[in-house]
Amino acid sequence: MCMPLLINFSVVFSAEEARSLAHEALDKWFDQVVPLFGPDKEPTISTLSRHFSDTRGELMGAVMQALLEKAYHHQLHQKHAAYPCCAKFYKRKRFDRKTLSTLHVEFTLNRPYFYWLTCQAKFHPLDDVLGMAPDRHQYDVQDKAVQSAAVLPFEESAEQFSSLTGVEI
Repeated sequence: MCMPLLINFSVVFSAEEARSLAHEALDKWFDQVVPLFGPDKEPTISTLSRHFSDTRGELMGAVMQALLEKAYHHQLHQKHAAYPCCAKFYKRKRFDRKTLSTLHVEFTLNRPYFYWLTCQAKFHPLDDVLGMAPDRHQYDVQDKAVQSAAVLPFEESAEQFSSLTGVEI
């Protein structure tokens, strides 16, 4: 089976743009922290630590998703792709949603889907560009889950993994 030709888009944006995207996400996350310091409230280190642990995924996810959407804008909105078997460009058929689970966050990307009539091949170019795992849990989660499962019975390993990472397996 021959593979589609990936159109090489450059990933270019400035450090200032990246910083701005991160700051927007941080501002939204920080809005959740401010109420912990309201009138007559004196949060303990444990309270703050628990809040940070519980909400860090939201912050990291917002940053990761914003950076991916900025850096891979062209690939996320790609309209045509070439397939080498027939040397023809085909138009994008639709967008498919994929939920990605990483050690930092779970988020969803809408990625372009192509189908070549001649070869009856289907392809999501962004999956290859980003090195996505075929399933929901990405390779970082899979690696840590395997390490955990290697030393504990599965049920105990799954519980321990979830309590440490916040990722359900």
